[in-house]
Amino acid sequence: MSFSNFLYTLVFSPVEHIIEAVFYYIRYFFPTAGVAAAIVGVSLVVNFLSLPIYNIAEFQQLKERDMKKRLSYRSSRIRKAFKGEERFLILSAYYRLNHYNPVYALREVASVLVQVPFFIAAYHFLSNCTELAASLGPIKSLAKPDSLLVIGSFRLNLLPVLMTVMNVISGIIYTRDAPLREKIQSPFLALVFLFLLYGSPSGLVLYWTLNSLFSLAKNAVKSFCPRPWIVVELCVSFVALAVVAVGVYLNITLHLHMRFFYIFLLVPAVIPVARIAGAKLSRMKALSLDGFASWPLLFFSCLAAALLMGLALPSSLISTSPEEFAFLGSTDSPLSYIASSLTFAAGLCIVWPMCIFGMADRRHRPAIAITMLIIAVTMILNVFVFRHDYGYVSVTGEVESLNGLRESGPLRVFGPVLAVAVILLLFALFLFVRKARWIPGIMASVCVALLLYAMPKLLHIHTTFSKYRQTHVSIHEEKDDGGLEPIIHLSKTGKNVIKIFLDKSMGVFVPYIMRQFPELLESYRGFTLYPNTVSFSNFTIEGSPALFGGYEYSPAEINKRKEELLNKKTNEAQLLLPRIFSEAGYAVTITDPVYTSYENGLDEDFMQDCPDAKVVRTSGKYSKLYVRGQQLADTGLDELVRDGIIRFFVLQCLYPPLRYYYYIGGQSSNSAGFIDAYSTLYYLPSLTDTEATRDTYMLLYNKTAHDVTVLEEPDYHPGMSKRGDPAGSGADTVYPYQSGNDLVFYECNAAALLQVGKWLDALKSMGVYDNTRIVIVGDHGAKALPHFSEGFSVNDDYGWFHTLLMVKDFGADGDFMLDDSFMTNADSVWMSLEGLGLDMTNPYTGKRLSDGKKEKAGGVNVFLSLNANSSGYINSTQYPIDINRGYHVSDDIYKESNWVPFARWIQNHPEDIPEGAAR
Repeated sequence: MSFSNFLYTLVFSPVEHIIEAVFYYIRYFFPTAGVAAAIVGVSLVVNFLSLPIYNIAEFQQLKERDMKKRLSYRSSRIRKAFKGEERFLILSAYYRLNHYNPVYALREVASVLVQVPFFIAAYHFLSNCTELAASLGPIKSLAKPDSLLVIGSFRLNLLPVLMTVMNVISGIIYTRDAPLREKIQSPFLALVFLFLLYGSPSGLVLYWTLNSLFSLAKNAVKSFCPRPWIVVELCVSFVALAVVAVGVYLNITLHLHMRFFYIFLLVPAVIPVARIAGAKLSRMKALSLDGFASWPLLFFSCLAAALLMGLALPSSLISTSPEEFAFLGSTDSPLSYIASSLTFAAGLCIVWPMCIFGMADRRHRPAIAITMLIIAVTMILNVFVFRHDYGYVSVTGEVESLNGLRESGPLRVFGPVLAVAVILLLFALFLFVRKARWIPGIMASVCVALLLYAMPKLLHIHTTFSKYRQTHVSIHEEKDDGGLEPIIHLSKTGKNVIKIFLDKSMGVFVPYIMRQFPELLESYRGFTLYPNTVSFSNFTIEGSPALFGGYEYSPAEINKRKEELLNKKTNEAQLLLPRIFSEAGYAVTITDPVYTSYENGLDEDFMQDCPDAKVVRTSGKYSKLYVRGQQLADTGLDELVRDGIIRFFVLQCLYPPLRYYYYIGGQSSNSAGFIDAYSTLYYLPSLTDTEATRDTYMLLYNKTAHDVTVLEEPDYHPGMSKRGDPAGSGADTVYPYQSGNDLVFYECNAAALLQVGKWLDALKSMGVYDNTRIVIVGDHGAKALPHFSEGFSVNDDYGWFHTLLMVKDFGADGDFMLDDSFMTNADSVWMSLEGLGLDMTNPYTGKRLSDGKKEKAGGVNVFLSLNANSSGYINSTQYPIDINRGYHVSDDIYKESNWVPFARWIQNHPEDIPEGAAR
């Protein structure tokens, strides 16, 4: 690790980690709020978390200002009366008499220095975040400068100017009683930020503008309110309570993550009460902290937390299989990952708390030390007592048992809270009996215990790696096709039906992809594309059931069966075709079932209705092989491992009910996740054989088209960089819309179709293309597609409902064609079965499957999902439907007049109001 990397990991990486976690939490659990909402959320969280640090820094700055003012009269007279060494000696004696050191002058810039880590961390994250490729009002892409004012060929970025104006006003307010030098320093600093950020992505400037607005409000409150803390507390409490009240009034469905969101909002509502109670307790002489040795307690508490997160946990994980962490990317030894984890933990748990403690005055230092004690002890309890069953943990920190991570019983929910209460009571008891000085010794013993826990594991890692290194064969010498066993068995003489579910694939991209890669026209011979296709919802959880099971499984139809659990009905949908084909004697294979029993994994009872079907897991199975075969191992894999396992160590230390949300919502999209899906499509030719002795049915699920990942031209293959700059890609594409997530999703869709096209060529060479029916379908699209917004009113919804549908029938060999018929992804079910002479009855309901003509005759009703997370639906029987967030769509989806807001539609068609709908 170079010194620069060490310094960044130690000081700046903990701050960036918080920024990244908050950003992606909002993006995952509140996706319809948009990227701007995530930036606002990051700004608020960072500002409120850093507010105490800023206050301490400003206190030190004011302290220095007052001290200089008090000493200025005599020090100026000394400077006038004496010169040279005599002046220096007399000034030094004068400063010593007044307990002042010239080094204290650094306190004048304390508030500026505190901003540096936050600025660098935010700049590093937001400058490289692919999610910023979204638009915001007149700003076409938050990944580029805003260019809001255009005068001829001159473009002016307005956001940096707005930010500078607010910084100047805030500085004027803050320095109104300051010396002239500080009054000049403030606007100068604002101009420095203008110079640094003028050409930066507008998303980053928006973040810093929000910070400036927050700073302006803070300085205004401090300058013009006699008791600013009370005003701030009351304002925060009022806003938090107002948000909760509005949510309850609007009858927002309290899914699990929404409950935690509301609980989080209730915390600041009780801050004034807690502060008053704390002040009362602090006056009790029996519990006085006067004379308490807080330095040793703080140090050993911080050290214990750092050793736990940075040494004990990494050594425990890596010692289970040191070979897996060896020779990844440009990193040979697994001990390197322990070094980086320990550096990160030292920064988060030692450097930052100690700096805050050092800047604080003596009154607050004991409280900081006690807080760190509570944090350290609860972290240890969370890791060793209130732990989850994580199952197998990959080298990038991905856990196998996501179901176990989600489940938090009473022990994990109330245990840590009770533990904190016990810690506080014990500490109060130690203070009462005047034995508080024992506590640092106890924490020092804990540090020794953690070292003893880690040492044998470190020795095992070193010994195992030393042996492995002697026999290690360079990964570049391995064969690309090693370890591939066919999972798709097709028949040369019978019939094969293959349904490919490409998550988030969009038909509107296909003509451009074919134009950019004309060779695909030959690969997709016999296919018909239906570009006029919609899904019933905007997320997989509500958009996929109809894709699996047909029109009986649209959200409105599912809600009619209001006595049955949702997960039972969606399991039915996913197994409908496999069961029909299996009972007809077909050999059935399913890959990567989704949302089975709403547990995000293969539920044990999921396949009980279709016992003869074969289930295969492909996601991530071929990733390592792809990385090695494409020689990508030296281009960032070790960085992904480093970041991923650090996240896993932080996760284990968290309050148990928060772990699932941190794991799911706090992760960025990166090339590693994309490769998990892409590698399956890449190896499809090698995963296919023609050994089947009977008719076959295959359901293949894949997410290559889904994740926001910047790919490398000309064939859009993945690299291993964690993030990329969307603005720099797409140079050679024929796709006309070169900004925002639209372009990134275009590339991901193209990557999927390119690899499927190669597989289709392989099927032709195997002699099974003609006797195979292939249906390629998606579950939803993405927001703000230009095709739906250009010429339309400003509306981000339409693109969400558009998806891919393309079909090749048996013996089809004509040119690639387009059919503009109005379709839904539910039609893929009828298309899969049509003409095969199989039973066209739903085996679960007894109803005949529909060809969609009746349902589509007058249009269909589509609704935005209110929750993309399955955990909120585990015990539900109906999807929550908001009539104000839906549309009645008919005929040509490229005409806005055919998108009728559902709330307006039901005024004349009240019979269409679905079960479970809320107004």
